[in-house]
Amino acid sequence: MKLSFLNEVYCPAGSTDVYPEELYKKILTYQAKKDNTAQIVLPEVRVENGTFHTPIFKDPMEEMPFDIIITDLVVSSKGGPAAFGEYDRPKDDWKGPCLKGKLQIENGGCGIKTSSGKIEIRPLWKKEGAEVMELFEGSFTFDVKYSAMYSKRGHGKGQNLTLNFWAVRAQT
Repeated sequence: MKLSFLNEVYCPAGSTDVYPEELYKKILTYQAKKDNTAQIVLPEVRVENGTFHTPIFKDPMEEMPFDIIITDLVVSSKGGPAAFGEYDRPKDDWKGPCLKGKLQIENGGCGIKTSSGKIEIRPLWKKEGAEVMELFEGSFTFDVKYSAMYSKRGHGKGQNLTLNFWAVRAQT
């Protein structure tokens, strides 16, 4: 939601209206270019772990994204109608349950003291026609604490980030 090329489409400057269909289409243009900023893969069975891939969180030594897993997935009706972030929900919003899970680096990670976080995703807008258009909104928080191996090499104590986002289903 912090990407200006997306938030200007969803809620143009000076407007109080939001345009979910335009945002959906804009996200698809970037997805088609494989220019996505994150990818969430949810398991078909909730007892399995999902994955969260993003270049935002990288191993500072290898410059490769961490392998982050989503555990303890639950569907919750709690969370209320308020939007994630600073933008309103559309007038014809899609009310549905929130999917919540915990984030951590898979297998602990080399040079990592601890990792923890949470992710929440819920429906925002849907339009059915010749094709089904679905737009989701969510939020994640992730905290990584480095071991002495990384901090002694000048990589600091770790990384911490909270971010709100919009998402669409992957196009096959």
